[in-house]
Amino acid sequence: MGQQQVMIPVSKDSFEQRLAAIHRKNCEMMPTPLLAVIQKTAVLLKRSGIEQSSLQVGESVADFTFSSPFSKPFSNEGRAQTTLYQLLETAPVIINFFRGFWCTYCREELAEYQQVIPQLLHHKKNHYMAVSPQQIIGEEVNQAQCHLVIDDQLAIARTFGIVYPVPEAEQALFGHFGMSLPKVNKTPQWELPIPATYVINQQRQVQFRSVNADFRHRLDPNDLLTIIG
Repeated sequence: MGQQQVMIPVSKDSFEQRLAAIHRKNCEMMPTPLLAVIQKTAVLLKRSGIEQSSLQVGESVADFTFSSPFSKPFSNEGRAQTTLYQLLETAPVIINFFRGFWCTYCREELAEYQQVIPQLLHHKKNHYMAVSPQQIIGEEVNQAQCHLVIDDQLAIARTFGIVYPVPEAEQALFGHFGMSLPKVNKTPQWELPIPATYVINQQRQVQFRSVNADFRHRLDPNDLLTIIG
């Protein structure tokens, strides 16, 4: 797969304003029963304890191998694959787990990261990874300064404890919009990661985490500029 330039339009509104606008539009456009499915799923996920059981601050992060087909290889040798620990040899790593480009909230989050990536990478001396299980991407996505990683079978997200089985009601919701997650993610399971942002320090430990079982709520990428100092 060749290298691609990834471009997601960014509005002048703040990140929080854009997420609020998506929420208002969904409330206006979606039938009440479908909105109820989204709300119920979020509540059940909160109650499941997935936020508390996911990888916590101070815990060690297991190494993993990955490739980034939409950008240049990480390694100086030009290899197509590298590992988390290899990245950590040179700088801390920011890992942003998102559901897929089909998710409007995720697209807004990635668009905001595009604005702060120069500061996160060049001024703050970090690596940035955008990780999603989506394998079928039917459009060009611009992540020229980051590494867009396809998480096959959600193997990476699973090590962080943020994967959940999509309940039947939510599966039907996807079906209402003509979408099959197993097809898009090329997996037999109906599974998704809950959105999460992790900062891994060079001691291979979680320095910071933002994990929310409700996909409608995300960490503002601008806050990372302050958080990581």
